[in-house]
Amino acid sequence: MSVKGEKQHLETDIDRFLGKQSPRIEAYDSGLLVRIPRSFNRVNLGVQADARVFEGVDIWTAYEVSFLLANGLPVVGVIQFSVPAHSPAIVESKSVKLYLSSFNSEQMGDSIESAISAFCARVSDDISRKTESEVSVRWVTRWQDPEFLGSFLTLESSKREAIDWKQCAAQGLHYISAPDDFTVRWHSSLLRSQCRITQQPDWGDIFIEIVAKRVPTEVSMLAYIMNMRDEEHFHEEIVEAIYYELLTSCQPEELLVYAQYT
Repeated sequence: MSVKGEKQHLETDIDRFLGKQSPRIEAYDSGLLVRIPRSFNRVNLGVQADARVFEGVDIWTAYEVSFLLANGLPVVGVIQFSVPAHSPAIVESKSVKLYLSSFNSEQMGDSIESAISAFCARVSDDISRKTESEVSVRWVTRWQDPEFLGSFLTLESSKREAIDWKQCAAQGLHYISAPDDFTVRWHSSLLRSQCRITQQPDWGDIFIEIVAKRVPTEVSMLAYIMNMRDEEHFHEEIVEAIYYELLTSCQPEELLVYAQYT
């Protein structure tokens, strides 16, 4: 395809969603990726499209990555992928964001390890096809502040792959009695909601501290947090909804709900 033909094809892709309010992404779709030939700018530089005067890679870091296990448990993380500098094409950044968002409800495997492996392989295949090169993908654990996290129990740290999370979410919060001055401190990196205006995903970590004689079970609390994935509210409204639920149901002596969105 000529440079002129490639530009016309690109303009068709751009006209679908780039530079506009983005649609809510309901399902995995590799067609969301928009290919941009490197030749566009290299022609302006006086460099031949197939010249290998550039060495190295473009390193991308995506901080908002999530998908589901077969039992409904979300997996959240960060990926880095590398596109060789000699690739014929690159991918447009907003299209990458929309493409990665299309995995949010996609079931990728039965275990966290196998799902991460399948996810990275699929992203590598999809972007490799668009860029016509060999793209490597690396999974990175989300950065956390170890000093702040020290006193909080991470809810998803236990073995959770055998639980039916869809059923747990439908059942709502379950409570247990606790002794006087009982304190729980919980953290989860699985907080995700959607913007009320744009319907695009918002990502965050949530920290909960409760001093009460009645507290939710760990499993039901995590299911409740995960169930926020399809709620369309602003960040502040999500925090207020969780706070009010715990305030009215637990009648705590002390209560903290803190969300740290990206």
